[in-house]
Amino acid sequence: MKFGRLDHIAIEVEDFEGRIAQLVDTGAVRVIRYGTGGAGQRLAVLGDGTGVKIEIAEAAGAVEPRFLHFAFRSDDVDGARETLIEQGWQHKFGPKHIPPAQCYTAMLTDGTGFDLQVISYEETAPDIAEWKAE
Repeated sequence: MKFGRLDHIAIEVEDFEGRIAQLVDTGAVRVIRYGTGGAGQRLAVLGDGTGVKIEIAEAAGAVEPRFLHFAFRSDDVDGARETLIEQGWQHKFGPKHIPPAQCYTAMLTDGTGFDLQVISYEETAPDIAEWKAE
């Protein structure tokens, strides 16, 4: 298999703490991990317990939330990347390892701002947290 299930959707927001609190207060998600993105901005990974996540990235001046990318899990990131390039997607970065997330990933774009990430995790990765609803 080259492509698996939806892993996360990433958005950037200006009010980082406020948006995270707003989403967590719904009771539908909880914070799995805080970190920093490639440009040094703060980010948070929120999960719903089923394995689907929302990545929130801080962005000064983002008056409205802005879509960053979709991410799909893959057990073959290199192969998935090549398949996507054959389908017309363009290389953006990776494949590379991201130690805090314990993942291997690549990002592609269609050139219009619609980006797609393929990602695989180590077994102990914090981002694959799943739990039963309470």
